[in-house]
Amino acid sequence: MVRPSLPRGALMAMLALLGSCAPLCRASPVKPLVRVSVSKTEDPKKPHQLTCNVNGFYPYDITVHWFKNGQQDPGVVSSELLYNGDWTGQIMVILETDIQKGDRFVCVVEHASLATPYHAEWKLETSESARSKMMTGVVGFVLGGIFFTVGLIIYLKNKKGSRQFISYQPEEVDIMNN
Repeated sequence: MVRPSLPRGALMAMLALLGSCAPLCRASPVKPLVRVSVSKTEDPKKPHQLTCNVNGFYPYDITVHWFKNGQQDPGVVSSELLYNGDWTGQIMVILETDIQKGDRFVCVVEHASLATPYHAEWKLETSESARSKMMTGVVGFVLGGIFFTVGLIIYLKNKKGSRQFISYQPEEVDIMNN
């Protein structure tokens, strides 16, 4: 009978690897990290894509739902469960939808590590260019108001100052009748 043999030190290396893996080979649940984002679409006729990215959780059994204005939206696309190198998992759930002002979107994550489901809300934010245009308008309005006020003050001071001078009007002299 032939006994399999390991190279010298291989057994120790394997035990060391298993020992360092022990904290990673999770016996207790690890809470997921949840991030919600929107993809910008150039075509206004296309629906927006809201993404709920759930990462770093263990065990791998997880449920992710999208809610629009309090109603669960069934029109979601989910990635397969991906395994991270640290024995945790990640999943991405995408909702394609039209977004109107006042809409409220919530990604709800249910996992063994959470006492209650985690709610990650996404709100419609003003775009960067719209914010920039609004700030430009506000700054222009404030500067205009300052210049108008300074001009009005100067005008009123000059108007008050002109009353101090006595206007001289020469008398009419009739030189033909002299």
